[in-house]
Amino acid sequence: MKQFISKSVFFPIGFLFATTMAVQAHLPFIAPQSYVVDGNSTSVLAGFAEIPFASEVALRGFSVHLTTPEKTITPLTLNSSKAIAIADIEAKTAGTYRIDATRDNTLEYVQVGKKWLRVMDSQASDLKPLAERNFILPSEITAKMKKVTHIRHEQLLTFFSKEKISNEVLTPNSDGLAVAFSQHPNTLQHGQTLTLSLSAQAKAQAGLEVITVKQLTHVDEKEVELKQTTDQKGNVVLAFPQSGQYFIQINSPTVADTVQPAAQSYRLHLAVQVN
Repeated sequence: MKQFISKSVFFPIGFLFATTMAVQAHLPFIAPQSYVVDGNSTSVLAGFAEIPFASEVALRGFSVHLTTPEKTITPLTLNSSKAIAIADIEAKTAGTYRIDATRDNTLEYVQVGKKWLRVMDSQASDLKPLAERNFILPSEITAKMKKVTHIRHEQLLTFFSKEKISNEVLTPNSDGLAVAFSQHPNTLQHGQTLTLSLSAQAKAQAGLEVITVKQLTHVDEKEVELKQTTDQKGNVVLAFPQSGQYFIQINSPTVADTVQPAAQSYRLHLAVQVN
C-alpha cells in the first residue's frame, strides 16, 4: 500500500491557535478519520469549525450518505457529542468510498428601497432601525413589498480508499453542484495541481469563489490560504504548496444587496489529503 497517502489524519479538536483564519466562521465539514483504510471498518468525522477541521459544534441538519466502490448508496447516522459528530462505516470492499452530506436551505428576501433584505426572526429588543439592518422581520413585511424565494444547495464531500484506488464513485452527482476531478483526490501529492470542473444542471459554473485552506497542526505554523474563481468553463486549478489536509470551500459568487437574489445558489465543501 505504498502508493497511498499517510494512513492517519490528526484532527486537533479544541486546539487553540493564536492567529485568525480569514475563512468564514464555523463552516460545516465532513472528513474521514483516515483517507486510507486497512481494516474492515472506519469512521467519518463531521462538525462546524472556525479553523478547518477543529470542530467546535457537531454537524446537524444534513443528510449524510456513503457510496461504496460498488456504487451502493446507504444513509449514515451521525452520533454526536457537543463538539463533533461521528459515524461508523463498514469498509469490507477494496476501492474508493464517497461520503456526501447535503441540505437545501430555503431563504426569503424582501426588497426595501433599493436593497434586498433577508427575512429573519429575532427576539432582540434593541434592534437597529430597518434602514440600518441587513435583514427584515416577518412582522415588518407589507403587502406592497416585492418578495423572492432563494434556495441554497449545500454539499459536504470527501473520499477514502481501501487497498486500491477506484474511480467508480467519482462520477458527479446530478443534484446541486457537480464536481469532476482531473485526478483521483486520494492520490494527491505535494507539488501537484488538481483541476476541478464545476457545473450545475449540466451548465458550467463560471465565477464561483474558491478558497483552499490547509489544516493547522502546530501553533507557529504559517497559514496557507489560496483564493481563486472558476473560469468560463467552470474550471479551477488548485495548488497545494505543502503536504497536509486541506479544506476547499466553493461558493456561488457574492452579489451586492442591491441585486435581486437568484433562484438558487451553491456551496460545496471538500476535504482532501495531500501527501
